[in-house]
Amino acid sequence: MPYSNAPESSLSIRTPIATLIAVVVIMAALTWFSLWQTAREANVVDLERTRQAVSNALVEEQKRLSAIAYDNAAWDDAAFALYNPAIDHGFVERTWRTSTEEALLLDTIAIVDANYKIVASFERGTITARDYRKSYGEGFRRLIERAAKGEQSVAGIVHADDGIRIVATEKIRTIDPENADVGKGMTPMLFVASRRMDSAVLDNISQKLVLKGLTLSSRPTVTSVAVTDPAQEIVGWMQWQPNLPGNDAIARSWPIMTGGVLICLFIVGALARFGLRAISEINRSAFIDSLSQLPNRRNLKASMRKAVKGGDSLALAFIDLDGFKDVNDNFGHAVGDQLIHKCAETAQSASEKCNMVARLGGDEFAIFASGPNAPELLERAVDEFLARLTEPFRIGDRSIAVGASVGLAVESGTEISTTELMRKADIAMYASKRAGKMRKTWFSEGLDQMRAQTLEIETKLRIALSEAAFEVHYQPLVDAKKGKMIAVEALLRWNHPEDGEISPSQFVPVAEETGLINPIGMFVLRRACEDALRWPETNLSVNVSAAQLRNPDFPAQLCEVLAATGFPKERLELEITETYVVLDPQTALKVLDQIRTLGVRIALDDFGTGYASIGFLRQFCFDKLKLDRSLVADAISDDPARALLLASLTVARALNMSVTAEGIENAGQADLMRTVGCDQLQGWYFSAAVEASAIDWLVADQAQVARLSA
Repeated sequence: MPYSNAPESSLSIRTPIATLIAVVVIMAALTWFSLWQTAREANVVDLERTRQAVSNALVEEQKRLSAIAYDNAAWDDAAFALYNPAIDHGFVERTWRTSTEEALLLDTIAIVDANYKIVASFERGTITARDYRKSYGEGFRRLIERAAKGEQSVAGIVHADDGIRIVATEKIRTIDPENADVGKGMTPMLFVASRRMDSAVLDNISQKLVLKGLTLSSRPTVTSVAVTDPAQEIVGWMQWQPNLPGNDAIARSWPIMTGGVLICLFIVGALARFGLRAISEINRSAFIDSLSQLPNRRNLKASMRKAVKGGDSLALAFIDLDGFKDVNDNFGHAVGDQLIHKCAETAQSASEKCNMVARLGGDEFAIFASGPNAPELLERAVDEFLARLTEPFRIGDRSIAVGASVGLAVESGTEISTTELMRKADIAMYASKRAGKMRKTWFSEGLDQMRAQTLEIETKLRIALSEAAFEVHYQPLVDAKKGKMIAVEALLRWNHPEDGEISPSQFVPVAEETGLINPIGMFVLRRACEDALRWPETNLSVNVSAAQLRNPDFPAQLCEVLAATGFPKERLELEITETYVVLDPQTALKVLDQIRTLGVRIALDDFGTGYASIGFLRQFCFDKLKLDRSLVADAISDDPARALLLASLTVARALNMSVTAEGIENAGQADLMRTVGCDQLQGWYFSAAVEASAIDWLVADQAQVARLSA
């Protein structure tokens, strides 16, 4: 029998086969166990990384909102508007109400003080009366306490009555060291920005982290992260559908285990890369301005400190856009954001050889250069930038012009203080604004002195305003034919108890720069209307600053003064300068039409020294031209000046405007102005600016005025 030993053979064959099968099974089992263990570990690693990424994303959302809060709170204009006995609610509403309607990163803005008193609250463009302390709970209270103590970048998550919200708050303060005393001793005002963690926020995080089903839940699960408020109370759980890459790998590798392991490793590696990208994005956003995509203030300071360590010379330019607020007011913040983009691109293009162009916030930029040729490189970049701004930007179907005031400063050596360099550049920038804007100014020690003088005048102005220490004097306007006083011009006077009489040419520019011109101007208007009620047959003329006319509330304030004093509107005449209407004709037309609607007349002051043309005069339809004193003085002996005078009168007659000659100082000038046809005469020849009691006397004795003008 050929297989007589079959049983033994079968046993001998089955034994190694069984052994082999056992080995294969054991190896397969070991391999499967190893793969399962690897898959399990991969699941755990992925879950922990996802938890960390979700936590980081929540922190990032808070940082983004905190950056917005900082940009709005660290702002001199906001501090001036809020730290005043009378809060500028118009500024608050103009600045922040529209922001909540159009902003992508927030839906609610509130201004509260440290005692939780609501100054203003806006939600999606609507004024609200939300009780934030009650609505946002204990976590919100702790945020407010931290911000009120001066802590910066205060942000957190609270459980509000409309859901879970991200909240960021900053103490409203000045950034200019010279304005450090603004708000001192007053209850801190806090800017609060908030956004509800709705589906849009969750979808944004889901897209960044490549997650599915990211939701907010009231209960924890295996795949969830606790969301805590500043009081460390859990307000909810962020949960998502787990990726489980290990399980996926097992499912895919069942036919071929080795391939499955490789796939698992690939998935883990891919997830690791996504995690690194998320971390990189978080770090990047801390140093990049989200609107312009330029480096931010923090990035600029870091780069400057690095250059200082290298021993390089540093040159810095601070740029503040001129007229940007008017763009926001007239065309909206969406157009303003596009303009910021255009200016950022222009600054970058003009500064290719410099180290950095940064956006500091709002309409402020900076250009930084280092090295032995830093001042020359920086100055060339600034000149190129200003030159390009002479052409308007095209945004949609609009041509929008914007200027810039630039301050430059330079330091060298290893002991450079970047903070001091930034302070000097800022001071130089404000000097450019005072000098007429659309120019550059290098810092000098004299500017520090001027800044100190300006601050001193500002402080004294605020005291004088609070104590009503200003006076209003009046200068008569005389009928050229009859010699009778028919009007008076109200002129502001300030007699300081220590410094004596301070000229308007000294304090008016400071008042315009700081915004004090608005309350001062309304003081003059109200006082003049009250005094002029005593002179029923005499008209009243009041000068109005360009800064006042740029205030959108001015027409309403004018109407309020007329109603409160009872002064007849037909007797009031407002004097404005050419500069205001030339720089922003569209806004000027709108404001002047509102004033005319009230029945108040408008005169163009200082005519003959600026840019006014016939087309300009026709466009604005002034009621009166006031010839500048320089034109009147030169017309006596200068033929071209006399020809210009006659031409001005001809144009005025053609446009049905009356004409007043200012600065009449002698009989010869008075006779000439009568001869050429001026309607009214004004100047020291008739009377200086006098107190209201002296006008009482002139009204009672018109014969005296006639003798003066004879």
